[in-house]
Amino acid sequence: MLLLILDTAALACALLCLKSWLPLLWSRNKRDRLVYPPGPKGLPLLMSIFSTVPDVGEWEKARRWGQQYGDLVFVTYLGKSYLFVNSYDVAIELFEKRGHNYSSRPHNTLIELEAWDSITTFMRGNELRKSRQFLHRFLGRSAVSDFSTMQTRAIHQLLLRMLREPDEFRNLIRRSAGEAIMMVAYGYQIVSEGADPFVELGDRGGRVLSDAEGFSIVNLMPWLRYLPKWFPGTDFHRLIKEGYEVSQAIMNKPFKMMQQRIHNGSAIPSIMSKLIEANSTEDGSIVDEAIIAKSCGTAYIGGADTTVSILNTFILAMVLHPDAQHRGHEELDRVIGKNNLPTMEDKPNLPYINAICNETLRWQPILPMGVPHCATEDDVYNGYFIPAGTAVIGNIWAMQRDPKVYLEPDKFIPERWLPPDGQSPPLDVHKTAFGFGRRVCSGRFLADNSIFLSIASILAAFRIEKALDVNGVPITPPVEYVESFLRTTAHTRRHPKPFKCRITPRSDKIEAMIHQAVESA
Repeated sequence: MLLLILDTAALACALLCLKSWLPLLWSRNKRDRLVYPPGPKGLPLLMSIFSTVPDVGEWEKARRWGQQYGDLVFVTYLGKSYLFVNSYDVAIELFEKRGHNYSSRPHNTLIELEAWDSITTFMRGNELRKSRQFLHRFLGRSAVSDFSTMQTRAIHQLLLRMLREPDEFRNLIRRSAGEAIMMVAYGYQIVSEGADPFVELGDRGGRVLSDAEGFSIVNLMPWLRYLPKWFPGTDFHRLIKEGYEVSQAIMNKPFKMMQQRIHNGSAIPSIMSKLIEANSTEDGSIVDEAIIAKSCGTAYIGGADTTVSILNTFILAMVLHPDAQHRGHEELDRVIGKNNLPTMEDKPNLPYINAICNETLRWQPILPMGVPHCATEDDVYNGYFIPAGTAVIGNIWAMQRDPKVYLEPDKFIPERWLPPDGQSPPLDVHKTAFGFGRRVCSGRFLADNSIFLSIASILAAFRIEKALDVNGVPITPPVEYVESFLRTTAHTRRHPKPFKCRITPRSDKIEAMIHQAVESA
């Protein structure tokens, strides 16, 4: 009898176990029967994936894979899945129509340990939603016009400095971009011509964040974080320490400065001052104080770097394409008159200048792989299985070089945006350049205004030509960019390598106009 009871109990236990395991076995079997998207096989190291085609970035390699495998390219490494999306239509389907499943970001151990979740790009859940609401209130399409005066003032200062030091245009552009975003985000006006601590903090933050987003073995094997600092190969401990210090400084230092200025009545209206005023209570406390600080920190660290790369690309394009520059000069002279500086009100009347802006964004995208997304749950698209946890990367580079959309995509052709009557222009570059879905750039409209004002103003003021060597022979700069080796789990920023050119004022009158504009401001 005892044996019978034991056998019955064992059978019941086995049945219970079988009941609990059957769904898992069925699910696993179902997953095994699904087809993963196509992609290269037999690549043991992710680094070797991109070294199979030397001297190209991962975005270009993924584009070439797309020519072989299709719009979706699937790669695995150490149990992690990566899906490259090379098509605009597929990106819209996944990132926007199925945005509920593709709005997370891939896990990054360095970002987590360095506390970069204080930046909207890395926030999650309710905190992310509230931050985006805050930013949209001031950075929406109709709201950004409030900051046009601040942007114009910074650009006029840039023109004046370029008159004085044209060979330093790269550093001057970076300073100008920092000035503009500091005014918009914090109402902070730079008064000294020397180095500014807040602009330097933003630059340092961009560099440290870029290091954290790059390839690190600790992101692939998080348990390595527990190795002691003296252990060989644990340089990531230094990155963690520096990243934490910089991220906290970016969030807290400008916020405390603004609180003090509001208290003593010297604050200039800005995103932060308006958010603080709108969320202050009668007892003096601030509702959602941390989210306000994080939201402005996002604009602070992300806004300047984008503009810097785009304007350097524009200058490079003008050196290499004098015909486009000449046509831009002609339109400006005809519409706003010679020796005048443009304003935002001139934008609708300058179609060729807008075409140059669009082509600059398309020709050399600063974020060729955008901001990575992550599949929260298993999904099936077009018969292909996309497992949960997959890093899903929109290949903006491939989309903006699609020959079916952009004829001769490797060439800089502003005219593509001004098709003959009866023909439609190609896909609006703004739909790809600033990201997709809930990860679209919050500051895209502010950036768009800054790009237009900067390009139109620089063209109105200067001629941009090839530099001459010691023998008086023009130097043709190569189209070469500083690119990260591997950023498949983060958004890579690209900047033109330093190049020489000649920047000269178009007339004596335009010099006087620039001085007058700066003095009146």
